[in-house]
Amino acid sequence: MHEALIVGLIVALIVVTERILAAPLIIRPIVTCPLVGLALGDFQTGLLAGATLEVTFMGAVQIGASLPADATVGGAIGVALAVMSGRGLESVMVIALPVAVAASTLKLIMFTVRSYYMPLAEKYAREANVKGLIMVDIVGGLGLQFIIYFLVTFGAIYAGAPAVEAFLDSIPDVVMHGLDVAAGILPAVGFAYLLLPMLKKETFLYFLLGFILVSYMGLGTVPITIIACVIAFIITFELQKNGGAQVAKADDDEEGLFDE
Repeated sequence: MHEALIVGLIVALIVVTERILAAPLIIRPIVTCPLVGLALGDFQTGLLAGATLEVTFMGAVQIGASLPADATVGGAIGVALAVMSGRGLESVMVIALPVAVAASTLKLIMFTVRSYYMPLAEKYAREANVKGLIMVDIVGGLGLQFIIYFLVTFGAIYAGAPAVEAFLDSIPDVVMHGLDVAAGILPAVGFAYLLLPMLKKETFLYFLLGFILVSYMGLGTVPITIIACVIAFIITFELQKNGGAQVAKADDDEEGLFDE
């Protein structure tokens, strides 16, 4: 039971801290999985699982009202159950992927519950009641997130460990080996999602330039990053200069019109 309690607190505190610190991305698997592994005495499994899940879910980010897979809950529960059952990295992937997809509904639940707080928040805003707004944010925002994430993580680990261990024991070795191979392929899917925006005509040349610098010139990440920063600075500076010139030209034309 104490393992479930520890992991539940880790996940809940990470989620709340992520909101308090304005999204420093500590909810990513590369952070949460090693912390869970360290807390349960198997840092190596947590570190390997975090790296693998990070590249798998790298393109899964919440934009607007979209609800991507919750890699925080999936990764934490996957690592915890894998460590508690004595399994390796392949079992983490078996557990984490479906749990992450199912856990995406947590955000939907929170959004639904928060909607009941909105009239009260609007009332406090009209009254310029800062203390009331802070109370709504703490209770209806941070407090709600802490409770939901803690209960879901704690309940899944506390009730799911024996069932997951029995389920993993029933899986044939050939299937587990196939899942291990799939875990090595899945990161390519994450990178593929990241490449999709680059395969447009406006940005493809930059992607091609990076490919050439790596494949044919053998440059590392640091020099390529420096080159990219220089190119971005030049493009931004030129756009600002051209935009300023166009505004100045428009002002001159307007003054000439009134002079006539």
